[in-house]
Amino acid sequence: VRIREGQRFTVGGVIGFEEGSAELRPECCDELMAIATRVRGLEHKIEIRGHTSAVPLPVDSPYADHMDLSYARARAVSAWLTGTTDDRGRIDARRIRVEAAGPYEPLVHRAYDQPAWSRNDRVDIMMIEALTTEFEGEPGADGAQTALSDGPMGETYVAGK
Repeated sequence: VRIREGQRFTVGGVIGFEEGSAELRPECCDELMAIATRVRGLEHKIEIRGHTSAVPLPVDSPYADHMDLSYARARAVSAWLTGTTDDRGRIDARRIRVEAAGPYEPLVHRAYDQPAWSRNDRVDIMMIEALTTEFEGEPGADGAQTALSDGPMGETYVAGK
């Protein structure tokens, strides 16, 4: 299956995290609600990409490495955006793609102190020009089917023959 994707547009501000943590800070919820309100009802795919600083993780960290931590951060934002309570985003999970970038896409490349490091501990939320409906399909004459299905962690899969 070949998927045509267009431009990516950043939606809202950066969602920051404490060093070594994937727990959403209370002040991030207002920003997430503003983003959810802005994109709710649209059909564009949403990419949530987690990032970390290059600061070594503590020995007792629950995360195997920076990629694991950045994925956990993106999953925390995804879980909030797809939540169903009044204080959550209520975005259709089929629209969301979760990605991990670890420390490999820093905002601050030469981070030598805690304030600079902390700018890299973040999640970016981008809207992709591709529409969710472009990924859905009907059974073909040969019995092939292309459809969306949700994985156990909220991932989106495109199934073929």
